Parts: sequence; C-alpha cells; structure tokens
Amino acid sequence: MLSDYDIPQIVKPSNSKALGVLGYLVVLNNQVHSYEMKALENYLNSIETSIEDTCLDAIIRGVEESVSYSTSYEAFSKEDIEVKKSLLYLMYVLSYVDNHYADSEDRYISEILKCIELNAEELTLIKELAEKEAKEIRSQNNTIFIRKTNVQEKKSIWARFVAWIVRLFRKLFGIKEQSMESDDSEYKQIIEECAETAREDLSIVEPSYSRVITTCQETIEAIRDYKRGLSLETGLSASVAKTVECFADMLNTEVVEQTNREREALEQKKRTISDFTISLIGRTKAGKSTLHAILTQQGKDRIGVGKQRTTRYNWVYQWNLLRIIDTPGIGSAEADGRKDEEIAESVLGESDIICFVVADDSILKDILEFIEKIALLNKPVIILLNHKENIRPDVKFRRHINAPMQWLTDGGESSLKGHENRIRKYADDHGFGKLVNIFPVFLLPALMSDEAGYEEYRDLLWQSSNIDSFINQISSWILNSGRIKRSQTILDETVTVFGHAMDSIARSEKVVEDQIAFLEKERQVKIGQLRGTLDEVIINIRTILEDQLGNLANNEALIFAEEYIGSGTKAGKDVGEKWEAYLERIEFEKNLKSEIDEVIDLYREKVDRTIKELFEDLYYSVNMSMKINTVDIPIQFDLRTATRLTSAALGLAGTIVLVVLGASNPVGWVLSIVGALGGLLTMAFSSKEKRRQSAIDKVYTSVSNEIKKETPGQIEQLVNEIKNELTENADSIEAIFNDLIRGLEWARQMAWQMADEYSGEVERINKVFAWRIVQFLESRHSSLDYEVIDKEICNVNRSDKGSIVIETRSSHRVDSEVLKAVLAEDVVIRRRG
Repeated sequence: MLSDYDIPQIVKPSNSKALGVLGYLVVLNNQVHSYEMKALENYLNSIETSIEDTCLDAIIRGVEESVSYSTSYEAFSKEDIEVKKSLLYLMYVLSYVDNHYADSEDRYISEILKCIELNAEELTLIKELAEKEAKEIRSQNNTIFIRKTNVQEKKSIWARFVAWIVRLFRKLFGIKEQSMESDDSEYKQIIEECAETAREDLSIVEPSYSRVITTCQETIEAIRDYKRGLSLETGLSASVAKTVECFADMLNTEVVEQTNREREALEQKKRTISDFTISLIGRTKAGKSTLHAILTQQGKDRIGVGKQRTTRYNWVYQWNLLRIIDTPGIGSAEADGRKDEEIAESVLGESDIICFVVADDSILKDILEFIEKIALLNKPVIILLNHKENIRPDVKFRRHINAPMQWLTDGGESSLKGHENRIRKYADDHGFGKLVNIFPVFLLPALMSDEAGYEEYRDLLWQSSNIDSFINQISSWILNSGRIKRSQTILDETVTVFGHAMDSIARSEKVVEDQIAFLEKERQVKIGQLRGTLDEVIINIRTILEDQLGNLANNEALIFAEEYIGSGTKAGKDVGEKWEAYLERIEFEKNLKSEIDEVIDLYREKVDRTIKELFEDLYYSVNMSMKINTVDIPIQFDLRTATRLTSAALGLAGTIVLVVLGASNPVGWVLSIVGALGGLLTMAFSSKEKRRQSAIDKVYTSVSNEIKKETPGQIEQLVNEIKNELTENADSIEAIFNDLIRGLEWARQMAWQMADEYSGEVERINKVFAWRIVQFLESRHSSLDYEVIDKEICNVNRSDKGSIVIETRSSHRVDSEVLKAVLAEDVVIRRRG
C-alpha cells in the first residue's frame, strides 16, 4: 500500500463483522478478482490478520452461513470515523483495481456513505489515493508469464527424445508450435491495440442499444395506450384489450427486457476493455481450476482433489496481460447447481475466447447442449479435452514417464480420439462445427511439473501434458487476429443480440398475423351463424305471436263473451275493464312474455356459446403461441352483459299487451267495441235465451274481429322492432370483431416499427464489422469514422447462415484461408459494379 502519509490511517475495526461490507463489494458482480484479493491481503496484513480468520472468507466463497450484508452494514455504521474512512478507502481500491468503476459499485458505496460524515474535499482525496494504489497493484501484478525450461534436463538424451516424440505427435495431430516469448514489446502493443479497438466499438454499440430500447419502450407504451383507450363496457371489448395487452407483454418480455439485459452486459464489456478475456467453463471437477492455476501460477490452494467443488463465484486472474475467468461448475447435481450455471453464463458476454474444459470421463449430452448455447453467440470455443487419470501413485507415475504420450494415442470408443470425434460430429450436425477447436490435454502432469518432488521430470511432465498446443493457439489468435476478435466480441455479439430480438418480434408478429387470419375467417362463419339464428328467432317469435293472438281472438274472446254476458251484465262501457281483468286473470301477458323470453334466451345462449368458443380458441392460441405464462386470460363471456339484447327484447315483449289492447289508441278501441255491442239493444224483444246467445255472439264477434283487425299490423311492427334490435346487436358484435382485427393490425404495424429500428442498427453495426474485416485482411487500421465507412461499405448481407457478403465501392483482396482461421463464417467481398 502507499505510505501512511498518503492514505487514511489503517485502523482495525472493533467488530470484525464490519469487514463484511468489503466482502459483499468484492462479490457484487458475481466475480472475485485476484487484484481485489491482493488489495484485501495488503490491508489485512497491516492489521495483522488474514482472510481465513475473518468473515470475508465465507462471504467470498459464497457460504450460505456467512454474515449477512445487513449485519455487516450495522457493524460498520457503529465504528468510529477513522475505521470508516480506512474501510471506505479500501472500498474504492477494490472498485478501481479491476480497471472499471461500475455503476453497481458506485451505488453500493453511495449507500455506505450515508453513515459516514465526510466533506467533499476529503472524499475526493480518498478516491484519488485509492485510484493511485489500484493502478500500482495492477502494474505490479499484470506481467507476462514465460515458463522457463529446466536447462539441466533439457541437455539429457532422454529429454531430447521425449521432445522429439512430442513434436512428432504434434505434427500428426496438426498442432502448430508458436510462442509468446518472441517479442514481448510487440505482444504488449497488440494488447493495447485490441483495447483501443474495443473502446471504439463500444462507442458504436452503446448508442445503438439506447436507440432501440427507447423505440421499443415508446412502441409498447403506445400499444398499451391503445389498450387503455378501449371501452371495457362489454365482454368483447375487454377481449380486444386483453389480446392487445398479451401482445405488448410478449414484446416487452422477449424483446425489451432481453435487450435491456444485454445492455447491462455492456458494463461487463467496459470492465474488460483493456484486457483480452478468456473464460474457463465446464463441469465441476473437469479441471477448470487446475488449468487456471497452471496458467496463472495462482489459486492452487483452490483446487479440489476429489472433494467438493471449489469455485462459487467467477474468479478472475491476470495472465500474460489477459483476463482469465474461472467459473462455477455447470450441470451440478447440488441444490444450487442451476444458479451456478447462470453465474457461469454471465461471463459469456465479456469473453473474447471461451474455453470449455471437458473431462474425458464425463462427456454427457447436457455438456454438448451447453456448448451449442455458447456457439449461438458466434464466438470461437476452445474445447480442452482433459484426460482424467491420477498419475501421482508411484506405479502410475513411472508408467507415465516411460510412455508420456500414450494417453494421447490410445484408441477405442472411449479414447480421447473417440470423444473428440463425438464432439465434432455433434457440432457439425448442429451447425457450429467451424466455431469449435478441440485440444486434447493432460492437465495433471502440467500441474505437477512445478511441484516439489518432480523437479527431475519438470519439462517432460509439462511437454507430455500437451498444454502448449492450447497456449500457442491463444497466442496465435491474439498476435494475428486480436483486433478482429475483440470486434467479434463487441460488434458481432451485438448484431447477434439484435438478431434474436428481431426474431422475437417476427415470432410475435406472426402470432398476431395468424390471429388476424383466424378472426377474419371465423368472423364470417360466426356472424353468419348468428344472423341465421336471428332469422330463426324472428320466425319463432312471429309464430308465437300469431298462435297466442289467434287463440286470444278465437278462443279466449268467446270464453270472455260467455262470462261477460253470463254474468248478467249488460254490454256497456265497462267491457274494456272486464277484458283487461280477464287477460290478467288468464295471465296472457305473463304466458306470452314467458314464451318470447324462452326463444330469446335460447338465442342468447347459442350466441353466447358461439362467441365464447371463438374467444376461447383465440385466447388459448394466443397464450400458447406467445408463451406468456404470467398473463391471466379469463375465459368469460356473457352476452347478457356484453349487449343490451336481452333487456331490450324483453322490454319489447312487455309491450305486446299494450299493443294488443290498442295502446296506440286505447280509447278508440274500447269505444269501437262498445259501439258494436250497442246493436244488442235491438234484440230487446227476442226470447231470453236467444237474446243471451245473440249477445254472446255479438261480444265475441266484436272482440275477435277487433283483435284480428289490429294485431297483424301490430305483430309486424313488433317483429320488425325485435328484428332491428337483434340485427343491431349482431352488427355491434361484428363491429367489435372488426375493432379487434384493426387493433391487432395496428399493433403489428407498431411491431414492424420496432423491427425496423433493430434492422437499422444491425445494418449500421454490420457495416462497421465489415470495415474491421476489410482492414484486418489488408493489415491496416484507422480510427472509426462512420461517414467514411458508410461510403465505402455499400451493403452487408448475412441472410445466409454461415456467410458474410460484403459489397464495397473499391476493390479489396481476400485471403480466404486467413479468414477461415479467424471467423466461423465464410466471407465474400465484392466490388459493387
């Protein structure tokens, strides 16, 4: 650390749990950097303790029983100001030391600052001093590692023979020998050039993410505004709203949220700008941590020897100016294995090269599927096929020394060659064969080569591990194609991400298109059925009215006449009142209304069932196609609440009695009956029985004729009113179908706008990537100027999987062999004529 005059006084906290705030800062991004551990070690040494003796050990290892953050924060808040300043200083060192002060780290420290009283000047000084120390830690530890050979052994005949055997097998397997030792200054320069390329490419993709996300959010909000603007008074309108909302949710979930997550991954890329990054991924115990220790000469204490997994978070080391990330084991059978796999996947976005470590005793289908998932990012994947055999026992060690390369040459289905063939076949069959580079290695001998007790066989063990083939491949990639691989990580991965978003939009748009076609077809069928049912209802109602009124005119009128005359009452003005009382007594209105109700109820139920079935089909189809499990689509539809059909029709039925009674001119009707009955006075001198029968006939004839005369027109009027009401109802249902179709068409157009925004950014980024390819082929580099690029690169076509067709204004040479070793796609560059 810096001198005590430069930094806040180093003070040991009174409660060791306060140190927990440092641990949670270290693992904030699911990564533990070796530089952070170095900074912690420096601090803990100064207060005469170690990580293992504090709560930091459990936190950094991810032990569930570790001290919680809230407990650590509380302990920290109770410390005196000097302890707080000392720990705050170290927090800034931990944040700066990995060369990127992330937003999440800034938010974390801002929360810590709430319980520290510091003025702005003190805080600025602490941050400046912390940044200075972080740079010192990086400069002291980020060095080039060159493995020195054992000179004494190298002179021996046996060693020369082994070296010859190793060279022979490398030749047989087509493994080239290269070394980083040739020119350190050139290597450092290339690393810096790669960093500069990364910075330029980030300046291209960052605004692209901002633009597409802004457009997407505005589009989805517009769709939801449309949904909110729909009237929800009816079940059908609610159905329109729900379908549109489901579509908006799909776009938000599958497009915006995913793009947002990828934009957040840019923070990872910023963290790696100055470093070429290699991630080690694989099953627990496959050999990742062993490889890590071999390469970096660090972390050997974390290697599990046949015991439980040793990696909980992603661990980052610097090696040869590179970042090496060791991830948790994927596919773990433990309870939190799924979380570990997600943590491992989190580094894919920041990785320039992904090294998948596979043990030759555990190549299962899920491993191959995970490799395929990595390949979707269009990144090179190195598969280290690690031979798992314990050669530490004396007998096995002697056997290995006597035949150091036999592990590589053994045949059979379960041999390394057999496993390699299986992996290659799977990769070729699934379309990512060009992305895969397989290197058989034996990591244990390489690890043992630097251990005490094996000095005599140091070089033989190292060479027999075949690990140089892997190191040389990385060296070749960095020295010969580092720039283009950094662009592949940033530019090409962004194109891949945007392409997935466009695919999601296309899928959602296809779902909506299918629903529109479905609705247009079903609208014709269902509305046709509804109108056919309507005609049946009108016929049935007409029949009911004719039957009931016919019975009223022919039968009930006669019975009424007999009762009216038989009561001894003379025909007079009270006939109207008596007729009304009679109709009420025989429940004419109730019975007529009941029959009409029954017909209309049958109609409503049929329409209800027809529409409900339609929307159930629509909802289930939308839900299954869009796969939005969180959207609750209630399958409810009730025409009684959706329209005013029932109440209106029943209201019309209720007017029938008034129509029959002559509601339009009740007085005139009663008077006409009375007038007709007045003729009965002329029969005053007839016999009593004749007079009675004649009176009955006169009353019956008068009432019956009046009903027969008035009701046909009234029936027609009533039937027409019901028909108009039902027709209007059918029209309103069809109109809502039309609204739904128009709403979905509008939503689809909005999705097209989203896709156009992504497409425009993809075109822009593809041109920059094409420019990088052209410059790589011509071994030159110039700062990015998009106007210059846009003029030179006319078009980039990547519609055919596995190929990039670049059209330029001027001629450029293409070395296809060079490109095959760098990119997974075939590149065609042609001048536009």
